[in-house]
Amino acid sequence: MLMSATIQFLGVSWIEYMKGTYRLRKAYKMYEHLFETVEGQKTSDYASILRKQKLKRRPQRRHAWGNSEIKRFSFFAMPTRKASVDHQRSSLRRRSFSSAIEESSTAIGIADLESESNVKNKNNTLQSGIFFGIGLFSLIFSLLPPKVNRILNTLGFHSSRPFALNVLQKSYESNGLYSSLSALTLLIYYTNLTLFIHPRLSPCSISPESARRMLTDMKVRYPNNKIWELLDGKLCKMEGKPRRGVEILRDSRRRRVDLSGRLTSKLRSNCFSLSELGQVQALAVYEMGWGQIFLGDYFQASETFFRLESINNWSRAFYHYIATCCMFANEQYDKASMEFHQIPNILERKRQLGGRLLPNEAFAERKIRRWREKAQRIAIETSQHTSISQHQGKDRSSFLDGHILKHVVEVNPLWELIYLWNGIPQLAEEMLNGMKECLEQCLLRQVSTSDKAILHLLFGTVMRELGDFEQAEKNLQAVLDRELEVVEDRWTIPYAMYELAALRCFCLLQQDRIGSQNISDIEDLVRRSEQYFSQRRGSNSGNNSNGNEIPYETSVVEDTHDWDSRLHIRCQLLLEKLDELKTNL
Repeated sequence: MLMSATIQFLGVSWIEYMKGTYRLRKAYKMYEHLFETVEGQKTSDYASILRKQKLKRRPQRRHAWGNSEIKRFSFFAMPTRKASVDHQRSSLRRRSFSSAIEESSTAIGIADLESESNVKNKNNTLQSGIFFGIGLFSLIFSLLPPKVNRILNTLGFHSSRPFALNVLQKSYESNGLYSSLSALTLLIYYTNLTLFIHPRLSPCSISPESARRMLTDMKVRYPNNKIWELLDGKLCKMEGKPRRGVEILRDSRRRRVDLSGRLTSKLRSNCFSLSELGQVQALAVYEMGWGQIFLGDYFQASETFFRLESINNWSRAFYHYIATCCMFANEQYDKASMEFHQIPNILERKRQLGGRLLPNEAFAERKIRRWREKAQRIAIETSQHTSISQHQGKDRSSFLDGHILKHVVEVNPLWELIYLWNGIPQLAEEMLNGMKECLEQCLLRQVSTSDKAILHLLFGTVMRELGDFEQAEKNLQAVLDRELEVVEDRWTIPYAMYELAALRCFCLLQQDRIGSQNISDIEDLVRRSEQYFSQRRGSNSGNNSNGNEIPYETSVVEDTHDWDSRLHIRCQLLLEKLDELKTNL
């Protein structure tokens, strides 16, 4: 039923979508009913118990039944009130009768234990499948944007991340049929969390040590499966070893050959290489490219993303944009200008074919359009003081050569991407110090308000990683002070709120005594950050209905959906960490 619902979502009609939604809800309700049958309680009750951290083990029924049976059998062994000459003989009969009953009850108990063990083994696969299904549903729903989540709650879908992780862990520990699938789900979740949360702020439910043990266990079970190498490379990046992760990802894409250069027979029969799976190979190249960026190897990173553009068609324009940003960071301005010039053409061809731009692509297109507009203004101002005509200046600026590109780009676009992909905590101290010096120089120049907000946000995050919390808070607060002035890159406002909350959480962890009032203040800041995008869209729709249309802001709202989703997950994980701090008070 779940597979048929997924296939129906690939249709093009609303009827197919409605059928797919109905089948999906039916499958989810079946999993809920099975979970309630197995555990004896609803998923919502189970999740609330986990959320309050008051989950206790219930007493075993067999123990309670044994006590009641002992009391019932001891009733026959009570001494009789009637006096008799054969008192001694009758007491012997009573003893033999009670001993026989005790022996029979012991035999019944052993038989019950054996039958219970057999039933447990038979139901192990069923429980593993139920936990995996309901856990996967709940985990996916908990990662969706808040707007989508509200719609799903209306349709009867409920999500709880702690509940999902708990039942998936149970499914993995059961060693049943779905144990490996549960382990794969948990490892994918663990290794992708570096995109959303600082390693030192990660909740206890996402411990890297447990992920490493799980990955080692899976490697022992399936030693020839290359997918575990892909996850190993991502986990190394999560553990602060990006160079080791890049090496693992590079080796995972290669075929294992013998001395003659042929694929080994054992590998040929029992294993597949990542080169034989196109999507997995693209994922390995993608992760390897980001690892090279975090190491500062910009030349290799640009080559990696250009290679990714040729093997995967998810978003060739955005892959091209990342590779070109790496060239810009490597000070190859002339080459970068030519590559930036190709991106609008790629997006225009996609539009002509009826495709819709992804939020990342709309973000890249807006950036390049903004640089071109700046270049045109500079060219017009220059032509007024020189003999160059305005038409010649516009032609030169439209090409966006290396010299002009270096002057119009106020914020390094690669640093902006590194921040959005939560890569600043993974950078080495040497790279952080280099970013600090460049950002200080950029803040001294006359730049636009939006660029100023991005510079303060980056500088505040870098100073936090370097341990200067006072300077970090000063720069993050400077972003919030410009909230009414920022028009083009309004995503910096809620992200500055989140970074300020994370900074205060760091300060809180360094204190010997944690107060509940401090945690409540941080939670309020996190919720303000999480609700900022939705409130802003609501105010924009109200302005448009009244005829007060904001010209530029409404044109860029389409490229903030991806940043909204990322921020939602960041806020949820930070709130989960704050809940843990509350329970430890």
